[in-house]
Amino acid sequence: MVVNNMNKDKQKMRFSDTELSLMKNTFADNEDILIVLRKVFLQTKLTAREQELVKGVFYKDMVALIRKTYLPEVDVDAPINQVVDLWLTVDFKDKGAEETEKLIATRAKLIELLEAGLKRLANPTNTGLIGYVEKFNPVENSVIELLARNALIVHQEQQLGQLKFLAGMKEESVEQTKERLFKDSSK
Repeated sequence: MVVNNMNKDKQKMRFSDTELSLMKNTFADNEDILIVLRKVFLQTKLTAREQELVKGVFYKDMVALIRKTYLPEVDVDAPINQVVDLWLTVDFKDKGAEETEKLIATRAKLIELLEAGLKRLANPTNTGLIGYVEKFNPVENSVIELLARNALIVHQEQQLGQLKFLAGMKEESVEQTKERLFKDSSK
């Protein structure tokens, strides 16, 4: 049997050393940036100071990292058990056709909203969906819109939590962090 050693030294988690360092350098002990990131994705108004912060912090590599965090795509070269995208997490088990269609439409809307947030990182003055969450009226909007709104809030809070957690592990080296997270994920 021939064993391919090509993957021997590859990363053991979805985020590379460079990406983990970027998280730590940007978000560790800096909740203000995380709050501004929340505002960007929830389409709330940004002050002039917050717009400048977005322009200064979210350059090309950082936007790529945020995309990978918020809107992951299937990566066939990812470590085992770490391939994920937002379609993979749609739970339609034991659901009928009508409910499954709502779940699919909701996920499509969530992805659309996340794409709008990513575009806003590149242009924080973009006002296309400003007020989407704050001005939402469930009586005037469809069930899909309400489900997508709620999914957006939950999803972005989970991603902010992940970024804060990974950035806050500064007592470890990047390699130690990766090793510990890999061990924790295989339990």
